[in-house]
Amino acid sequence: PLTLRPFVAPINVVLSRFCSMRNYQVQGNLFVQESRLCEFLVVFQPPKIILDQVQIYKEEFDQLFGSFNSRVCATNVAVCDFLLFEHRTWDVYSLFRQRLESLPPFSVEISGFDSISANNSIHLRIEVNEYYQSLLNELDITRKMMYLRKNYFQRNNPHITVVRGIPDEVFPDAASVFLHRNFQASFKIEQLQVLKFDLISRKYKHYGYLPLTGEHYAQAV
Repeated sequence: PLTLRPFVAPINVVLSRFCSMRNYQVQGNLFVQESRLCEFLVVFQPPKIILDQVQIYKEEFDQLFGSFNSRVCATNVAVCDFLLFEHRTWDVYSLFRQRLESLPPFSVEISGFDSISANNSIHLRIEVNEYYQSLLNELDITRKMMYLRKNYFQRNNPHITVVRGIPDEVFPDAASVFLHRNFQASFKIEQLQVLKFDLISRKYKHYGYLPLTGEHYAQAV
């Protein structure tokens, strides 16, 4: 498998709203300043060499099956998303940052293509290892410490989306083209990025980073 050097450049991407729609359970007026809820997305970014290859797959799909809505979606990898009252944002972000600093950077592997019929999508599958699971566990413990009980969703099967929202009549043929292909690579995760949904632009924008700088489990790197 291809081993890639760490990619630590800032993630200068903006996610459109339709790229990650979530049916949250909310009550009250979300646009009243005292009780306004904000949507956050925690992601990590694959290195440029993988993003370039994903773009080639997107263009190939476009040539074979026509244009599709998710072509402009950013190809970062979602780890979790949640709703949070705006006045609690800094406290929650600070605790996430403090606790995740105890975790080290770690490597993940991409092991081919897969699909999800629920949203007619095709993606590159990222294998879940014990270090990614430790990351999810730490996020889950931290959010419970901050009483984020509802409207918190974590990704137990991380992946890099190539295309989603494929028309039903096209999906079987598209899946048969991509799912039999072999794609293997590995890369290191050294930080997570927190994105906040902006109500004015209707897009996700950068809020902050969650660096992984600890030595625990360092042998995994």
